[in-house]
Amino acid sequence: MDSSKANAEDKSKEKIIDVFAFFMFGLVEYVSFGTIITGSQDILANTEVPTAITILTANLPYMLLSIVLPYFMSKVPVPARVWSAFGLLTLGMLVVALGQNLWLRLFGIALNSVGYSFIEVGLLPLSAFYSERTVFAFSGGTGLGFIGTTYYTVVTTYGCLSPSRTMLTASWLPVFIPLCYYLMDKQNMQRSAGEGPVAYTPLATASTKELDELESEAPLTKQEKLTIASSHLVYFATFFLGICGEYLSLGGMATTLAFPKGTSSLKLEPRDQFVFYAMSFAIGEMFGRAYGCLVLFSKHGSRFVTSHIWIFTLIIWIKVFFLFFASWFRFLDSVWIVVFVTFLIGLTAGALYFNAFSLAGKDDMSPFWREFSRAFLVGAFAGGIVIGSVLGAVTEPIMREHCMQITDRHYCYTRTMSSWNSTACWY
Repeated sequence: MDSSKANAEDKSKEKIIDVFAFFMFGLVEYVSFGTIITGSQDILANTEVPTAITILTANLPYMLLSIVLPYFMSKVPVPARVWSAFGLLTLGMLVVALGQNLWLRLFGIALNSVGYSFIEVGLLPLSAFYSERTVFAFSGGTGLGFIGTTYYTVVTTYGCLSPSRTMLTASWLPVFIPLCYYLMDKQNMQRSAGEGPVAYTPLATASTKELDELESEAPLTKQEKLTIASSHLVYFATFFLGICGEYLSLGGMATTLAFPKGTSSLKLEPRDQFVFYAMSFAIGEMFGRAYGCLVLFSKHGSRFVTSHIWIFTLIIWIKVFFLFFASWFRFLDSVWIVVFVTFLIGLTAGALYFNAFSLAGKDDMSPFWREFSRAFLVGAFAGGIVIGSVLGAVTEPIMREHCMQITDRHYCYTRTMSSWNSTACWY
């Protein structure tokens, strides 16, 4: 009796560890990503390179790999995925922090981007071999990525630490990836570790249902992968458009909306205003994604997931057009309105992210189908960021040029012209 209780407690403990591991995978990725995005204006300091270039560099390698890797990742051993993610994120952050040349810092951001792909294409799909709580946990972890943006904002704006040193202090965080993997119960993911199909011999006494269950555990064929991809095209396109609008607003619209210091009680400089935009954006994403944590602890969590994700995409684009007209016609008179709008965009985009990944492969019985479904959807997410960033890189100079013709040029750009190593204190 006691031994059975002990076994039950061990299983419960293992499940908690597995859920916590996926939570940390999402948290580490988005703290790193949030820190870099918030520091994008500092990384590009003293240049006129469009802000979206930073976002593009952080996501183009990620997008390309997320399109290709789902077809090959099942052959990569899980430990190799874990150590690749750890090594790339750590090295990337160190290169960004220590690089004195802009292009070297951008190279460090690209290394981080490859690390993100190993998390989202290599580790997130492993949730298919566990309960759906692991998906909710990963989503909740990504939502708490606002910790990175808040940390960067507070330390650089009020703590007077230079952007480079701030990045350096955040470079240790990826150590949680191999640590959490070491603590996980790995029996569920053994067949995903590149061991290939499991050989079996049908018995004369085996039922048709049992044979179907055995076949469903076999790795997917190329034809099955194409079938899954085609069945998820609607979710893919809707998710893609929503994420595209999200990053267009941050990298191409908000960067041209600066206000005089007197319009805010904190007397924020234009550079600090963008940092607050990025922070409110990340906090909004936290609430949008982290409602997955509420679902995680609900007995009927699936009821909170909607298949009408087009609603979130529509709301995002309404806000994108609002920021466009606000920048073009300059009818806003307070920085806090933009802060609130970026918060709402982040909130809506976070809900879109959570629902899209919760729907991917939801009705598929085979964990291999669910794994590929979620890996395939990562391509929509990465593609949306990249295309949104490209549009932002094109839009920002046009918006800035128009702004300088109708108002003070100092309020047309949320960037400082000081060096990368200088502090950005508000006082």
